[in-house]
Amino acid sequence: MFNDSVLFYVVIITITTFCAILTYNRILPKIIRNIFSIATVFIPSIFAGLRYGIGTDFLGRYLPAFEGLKYNINYDPKFEIGFLMLNKFVIFIGGNINVVMFIMSLITTIFIWRGLRQYQKYFNPGIGMFIYMITYYQMSYNIVRQVAAMAILFYITKYIFERNILKFIFYLLIAMSIQVTSIIFLSVYFLYPILTKEKYKKMRKYFYILVLLFIINIEKIMFPILKAFSLDYYANYVKTDGIYVSYFFIFKCIVFLLPAFIYSKRILIDQTLKLQYSFVVLGCILMLTGYMGTSFTVRISFYFNLSLITIIPMVYTKLKQLKYFYLGQISIVSLILFWYIEYFIMLRSETVPYMFFFGQ
Repeated sequence: MFNDSVLFYVVIITITTFCAILTYNRILPKIIRNIFSIATVFIPSIFAGLRYGIGTDFLGRYLPAFEGLKYNINYDPKFEIGFLMLNKFVIFIGGNINVVMFIMSLITTIFIWRGLRQYQKYFNPGIGMFIYMITYYQMSYNIVRQVAAMAILFYITKYIFERNILKFIFYLLIAMSIQVTSIIFLSVYFLYPILTKEKYKKMRKYFYILVLLFIINIEKIMFPILKAFSLDYYANYVKTDGIYVSYFFIFKCIVFLLPAFIYSKRILIDQTLKLQYSFVVLGCILMLTGYMGTSFTVRISFYFNLSLITIIPMVYTKLKQLKYFYLGQISIVSLILFWYIEYFIMLRSETVPYMFFFGQ
């Protein structure tokens, strides 16, 4: 059953990637390319909706909350307003929890795909879709709301470049109605010059150091503040067990950051890509907290590390053009290795074995 599940996800990832890449095959008629684009969005969403009992929070959080809302008008699942209204709408039309999961995955995949299509002048968005599928697709079976919010935030980075704060805030509020921690992305709009412009390069380094020092001392800084405002419940999220070395973490950061850093003048060719790379740097710093016993900031790191779906394809495409094709391949193969280790050996997000809702 384990091997069947690995093969199952391989097939979903392969077909989705195949459809995404063919969307940009100019030899094909436009109507065929549009069909492939629609398939890119619907294939992963359908199987996210057909599942039952997989994803850490499916049985422990989402299914009981849905049933509570269905049978008790006064039930309060403590969901954000957008996700709460979606559950109530699905109940109103006679649907079940699988309809909710399908819609959430569809929202996620649409915004991921729309976001990636903004980068088509740099690389084939199909490569970015492949990176998403092996890094965050199975994770979206667990942290359903957060990955949907992440997808929306990924899409609205274009409004940061355009300095269109009204559209940025509009979509940010939608993301917050699904997962309130999306509010952290508001800071990015104002940090944009520091994170991208050459004249702020030194300030950017100091900013990274400041974030790192904050993360290392997060319990000392945040614990008294949370206590002072009677937010003792959230104090558990900032407790640390001390830093320990993880070679897996170091290897991930090397793969995430080093190729683009070495060839930065040829890869990070404009403000758009520089911002995405800065996100990955911040994501790696925040990911460090996973090796300090702090879970909350690890979850926050996901918002920023999603930018891998642009940086890795850019690295792969540029290194191929520079005749260093093998280096780009190493990055892709390393991510495939991470995918297998995290989802099938470490069993993160609890997506193995895959189970359909039929007969449940």
